[in-house]
Amino acid sequence: MPIASMKANDPSRIPSNPGNCQPLSPMKTTLLLLLALLLPLFPLALAAEEPVEELELLRQSKIATATPEVIGYLQLLLPSPQQQIEIAALIEQLSHPEFARRQAAFKSLARYGEATRELLTGAAKSADPEVRGRSRTLLQLLNSEEQKRLRQSLTRAALRVLKSRRDAQSLPVILATLETLTETPARDSAAEALWASADPSHLETLTAALDHKNLHLRAAAVVALEVAGGPETAPRIAALLKSRDALIRLAAARALIDREPRRAVEALVALAAEDDQALAWQADALLQLKTGHRVELDADQTLGAAWKKWSAKELSTAKLDHRLGAQRLDLSAGRNTLEEDFGRDAASVAQGYGRFLYNADNGGPAKVAQGKLRIDGNHPEGDQRLYITSQRMIGRERWPDKLEVRVKLGGEAGNNFGWHMGVSVGNVKTLFHPGLAGGHFRAETTDKHFYLFRNEMMKFEPISDVMHEMIIRVTRTKKGADFDVTITGGKGVKEGKPHKKKFSVTSEQLGDYNRIGLERSGRTGADALFGSISIRLGR
Repeated sequence: MPIASMKANDPSRIPSNPGNCQPLSPMKTTLLLLLALLLPLFPLALAAEEPVEELELLRQSKIATATPEVIGYLQLLLPSPQQQIEIAALIEQLSHPEFARRQAAFKSLARYGEATRELLTGAAKSADPEVRGRSRTLLQLLNSEEQKRLRQSLTRAALRVLKSRRDAQSLPVILATLETLTETPARDSAAEALWASADPSHLETLTAALDHKNLHLRAAAVVALEVAGGPETAPRIAALLKSRDALIRLAAARALIDREPRRAVEALVALAAEDDQALAWQADALLQLKTGHRVELDADQTLGAAWKKWSAKELSTAKLDHRLGAQRLDLSAGRNTLEEDFGRDAASVAQGYGRFLYNADNGGPAKVAQGKLRIDGNHPEGDQRLYITSQRMIGRERWPDKLEVRVKLGGEAGNNFGWHMGVSVGNVKTLFHPGLAGGHFRAETTDKHFYLFRNEMMKFEPISDVMHEMIIRVTRTKKGADFDVTITGGKGVKEGKPHKKKFSVTSEQLGDYNRIGLERSGRTGADALFGSISIRLGR
C-alpha cells in the first residue's frame, strides 16, 4: 500500500523562532535531527492518503464516512442470526399503517442488500398486498445488474477507506467481509485493508485464520500475521512455502520477501509459471520489485519461462538486500485484471476517472451518472475516448501478447447513421452504429480511420437504449496481431445470434500497443453509453 515517505527537515528553511515558539535546547535539536536521519531507514506504517473518489462514492450513496460508520456499513452486509431478526422486523414494518414507517423500512431493507434475499423471497408471497408488492420490488432491485455493480463498488470503496485509516478495530469486520467476497478486485481490496489494520493485538485471531476453510481468507491472513507479529512468525510462515495451494505459497513468499529473500524469490520464480495468470502476475510484480529485473514478454517466451531462465543465470549472485517494506503489500503492481463499473458519479471526466484518462479532439464532454459513462454527442464531428494505458495499469510500455477486453455498451437514439461507438486496443478500433439497421459493424484504425474491413451487417439488431456486450480477444503475432471479436445482444434483442468476427492486422496497423479505449466517433448525434469494462491480461 502507498506509504508517505518521511524526509529529514532542512534546518536552513526553519526560522530561528517562528511565531511564539520557544527555541529548542541544543540537546533536543540534536535528537530531532538524528531522528529525522534515521526515520527513512525503517519501514514505518504511516497513514495513507484518504481515497477521495471512494469517499465521494460513499457520500453519494448516503453512507457516512467516519470510521465507525464505514465499519457499520460492512457489518450491515454480513450474514448473522441477529441480522436476520432485524430484517424480519423490517419486513413486518412494510405493512405498517403509516406510509412514513413503510417507506423507512423499505429503504432500510434496500441497504441490507444480499442478506435480505431469503426472507424477501418468502415475503413476496405474502397475503398482505403491501408486503408482497414492496418485497417483489426489493427483489427486482436486488437482481438488477446496476444494483449488483453498485453494491460491489460500495464494498470496495468501504474497504479502501478502512485501508487508508489503518484502524486496528476494523480488522474483525474486514476479515469477516473477506470470507463473503467472490470477485478478485474486492478480495484484493479486503486483503490490503486487512494488512493495513493488523497489529500485535490480532495475533491470536490471525493464527486461527490460517486454518480457515476459505482459501483466500487464509492467504490474506498469512501476510497479516507477519505484519502483526514480525520475525517471531517467520518459522510458521516459512513452512507454508511448501503448501499444496499456490495462493498460500504466494502469500508466504510475499510475507517473507524481506526476511528470507532468497527462499521467497525461489518460490516466486516457480509461481510465475503457474497456469493461474492472476497469481503468476503477482509473482512477477514481486520479483521485479525485489530483483530490479524485468522480463520481456513476447510470443516466443512465457512469463514463467523467462523468470526460470533468469533464475538459472542470475539468482545465485543476485543482490536481494533491497527491502520492499510496504511495497510488497500493494497488489495493484501485479494485477492482471482491471474492472471498472462506473459506480461513482462524476459531472465531468475531463480530468480523468480513476486510472482512466479522457481525450476529445472536438471538445465534446463526457460524464458518469447512474452507473454509466456517458460520452456526449452534441458537438462537432470528432473522436472522444476514455482510455487507460499499459503504463498506468501494469507499469509496462505495452500490453502482454494476450489479453481480453469485455465492455457493456450501447447508444441512445439520434442521427445513428452519422456516429458510431466501440472499443479500441492499440490503434485498432472495433465499432458499430447503435440503433442503425444491421449495426454496420467494422474495424478501423483510430488515427486515420483507415478501414481494416468494410461494414458488415450484424446478426442481430443493436437497438438504441440497450446495453450490449463486446468481447475482444487479442493475440500478438510476429506480423501484428489476431483479433477475435464477439458482440451479444442485450435485453430487448429478440432475434439473432451473437455477431462474431476474426481478423488480423499488421504491426503498422496495430500501432503502439499500449492503450485500451472506450470510443465515440463521428458527427453530432446521440450519447454513447458504457456500463462497464473488464480487462484481463495474459488470458
